[in-house]
Amino acid sequence: MPSSLRSLVALTALLVAAPRARAQPRAPEPPPQAEQARPEPGLAAAPPDEWERVPAPQAAAAEGPPAGFAAAGAPEGGPAPAPHAPVVRLVVQVGFDYGFEELLEVEYTNRRDDAIRANGGVVYALGATFLPLSGGRLYTQATLGFKYDSIDADNGSASFWVFPLEVIEFFQPGAFRVGAGLSLALGARTRGDGVLEGFDADYDAAVGLVAAADYVWRFRGAARGQLTVGPRLLLQELETRGGSTSASAAGVMLGFTF
Repeated sequence: MPSSLRSLVALTALLVAAPRARAQPRAPEPPPQAEQARPEPGLAAAPPDEWERVPAPQAAAAEGPPAGFAAAGAPEGGPAPAPHAPVVRLVVQVGFDYGFEELLEVEYTNRRDDAIRANGGVVYALGATFLPLSGGRLYTQATLGFKYDSIDADNGSASFWVFPLEVIEFFQPGAFRVGAGLSLALGARTRGDGVLEGFDADYDAAVGLVAAADYVWRFRGAARGQLTVGPRLLLQELETRGGSTSASAAGVMLGFTF
């Protein structure tokens, strides 16, 4: 066989065998996945491609307070109950009224004068406040008292007493209160003995007007207690068989409210 022919056969065989010896290419590796981005503050939890912006205040409200703590100003289990003013409070009073009209005037041997005045004397009263309105600034006070005055000498004595029933509506915006109402004089009478034996008289029940203005001190550490002191004015008339007598008076009253 000619040499050129043999060379052609050998080249053809080499070309046919070359593809079999070629290395097989490796399968391509998958590209590395990008790190999943974290949501920004204020973004709700959702799939990466479905982020939804939620306002920060709403997200904070949804979380609620930490476990074991209640909301500020409210106990666990519900809101704090609103404070209520006491419905009824006890009142104790002591004072003195100066009557404008004299019922009896005497002169002692030492030339000292003394007198019993209509609706005058030392007052002791007991009662209560109730019907609080407008947050406790407006309330009603009702008291029943005993008022007494007397003069004494070696040869005689005289006395006056009455049971005043008073109902006053007070307005107390702060450390001061003012009020006005009605005063009913019950069982008013005068009694005398010795040289003043003819001073006896019984008076009918009489209705009058009363007004008061007090300064108020609240007891420290007590939600209900207070001390009041201030002037008062009483406009009234007492009637008996012999006629009527002016029983208007002015005074001062000290009170304790519990």
